[in-house]
Amino acid sequence: MVIAIVGSGPAGFYCADFLTRALPDAQVHVFERLPQPYGLLRYGVAPDHAGTRGLSRLFDRIARRANLRCFANVGVGADIAFEDLRVAYDAVILATGAACGAKAISSDPDLPSSSSITAFDLLRCFNGHPDADARQLPGRTQAACIIGHGNVALDVARLLAHPSETLARCGVPRAVVEWHAGLGLQEIHLCGRGHAGNTRFSAAGLEELENVDGLRRLVDPADVSMAEGSNLPALEVLRRWAGHGGGADSGPGMAIRWHFECAPLRHRDRVLVVRDPSRGMREIAADVLIHAVGQRPAVMPGVPVDPQTGAVAHRNGRVDGMPGTYVVGWAAGGRNESIAGSRAAAGALAEVVIADLRQRSVLLDGRAAERLILSCGLGSPDREPPAENG
Repeated sequence: MVIAIVGSGPAGFYCADFLTRALPDAQVHVFERLPQPYGLLRYGVAPDHAGTRGLSRLFDRIARRANLRCFANVGVGADIAFEDLRVAYDAVILATGAACGAKAISSDPDLPSSSSITAFDLLRCFNGHPDADARQLPGRTQAACIIGHGNVALDVARLLAHPSETLARCGVPRAVVEWHAGLGLQEIHLCGRGHAGNTRFSAAGLEELENVDGLRRLVDPADVSMAEGSNLPALEVLRRWAGHGGGADSGPGMAIRWHFECAPLRHRDRVLVVRDPSRGMREIAADVLIHAVGQRPAVMPGVPVDPQTGAVAHRNGRVDGMPGTYVVGWAAGGRNESIAGSRAAAGALAEVVIADLRQRSVLLDGRAAERLILSCGLGSPDREPPAENG
């Protein structure tokens, strides 16, 4: 039997891992649009998180398995037809990831487009994604407001607060390091709708900010002293900062200020207007908005879409109306921010695919897939994964 996986990010590669181990006699072919594999792991993880990025070594070992072949720089739908894959393979798994970042609100039309950017696009720039364009980054910025209270928001805040020399040591592209050095940023605001006890920050992610030299962490004691909720470890860190560890409200160096229960309404005249249930309408200084509120899934043309989520329409990973076609990860409407969450989702889907294949009486022998690969001029697959860049 032969299985195709479209996309080599964590969800796709973990699927390949499970399938090649569970079905040693099967062939698994991974197709990747970009010249380099590993998707989110390469282009979405903060460049100063070397430990997480080191998972690429695990994926390198998986890629060397005898029953796994990886084709990079191949766009399904462009270089090879999606319908041809469905005919030539016993199963096709869509692991196409996210297409773009989501935005919480739109900025006023009189503001430059660079005054509003998603964390998705910003991290692509920091990681040298081929589609990223450093020329689209905001200009000189005194105050930035990050919308979102999750770990991606912390990653963005930490990268902005780091000295430019630190970014250079982490392998950030030179053009982005130069942009960062000339940014002139003095204050970062983290704004979210939830209260201090129900954020999605991890305590460890918050504590990483303590390693940024000279950074003042400003938390209003009134926001955290009586707060309750489901994320108590993070709340305890915020309380500690509010009590005596965060630094004075004014002073030298960059500051990060937290805002809770704030619904963003409008971005205009270098301020973000928010609705605060306890303080009413108020303004937060913001030359630029950075949206860390999730991502929009990438969907293959011709594949049914769920109108509620914008993701591929499916049931238990089986794409609606397309027998033998499956979906996993962001393309399936996944909301896991962690790579560990991708692994769990991939394992669950692999079980579904294996069960379906074992129920079928006739399976392909791989010759149709080989003919398709040759007819598209793909030649030999990449046996050795590309070297890690940064």
